[in-house]
Amino acid sequence: MRESVKTKRSEQGYTLVELIAAITLVSLIAGVIFTAITFGINSYQKIQIENELRDEADLVMSTVINELYTFAPERIKRIDDGGNQGIELISGIGGTKKIYIQNDGSSSKGKLIIDTVEFEIRSNIIVDVSDIPQASNITLECSSTSMDPNECSTGMINIKLSLSQDQGGHTSQLTLDSKFGF
Repeated sequence: MRESVKTKRSEQGYTLVELIAAITLVSLIAGVIFTAITFGINSYQKIQIENELRDEADLVMSTVINELYTFAPERIKRIDDGGNQGIELISGIGGTKKIYIQNDGSSSKGKLIIDTVEFEIRSNIIVDVSDIPQASNITLECSSTSMDPNECSTGMINIKLSLSQDQGGHTSQLTLDSKFGF
């Protein structure tokens, strides 16, 4: 009998308690590793979308500034017709160029139009559908010396650009306010 007990004790193996403890430790470590990896991936994607929104907003603003300075208008006129808000640049020789955000009226997505060309970006431009406070717009503030509040030779151009992008069920939004004197 003693020999059978010795052989039973010398068998290599794990008890049920040891097995449960090992499985618990492995699952805790795997859970921490999985959480750290998914958090890192989600943070990377969020930062990537925010950087893309910033890059597109900077591109739109620099394009508008470039158009403003290359056209060199003598006067600027306010445009507000059918949901399209913007400005019209008027040169001294009679040429004009319009810069406005077009609202199609059916959704909250808009398009930036420079003259007759639609400015293509990947993000959505948020426009005013139902008095959304973060809606994009281009407005004109004439200086106090101007006789006509809708057309002036000196003043400020205010551009509020709200961009959004959907990625994996999550919407990221960026609002950029800029003012240009002329």
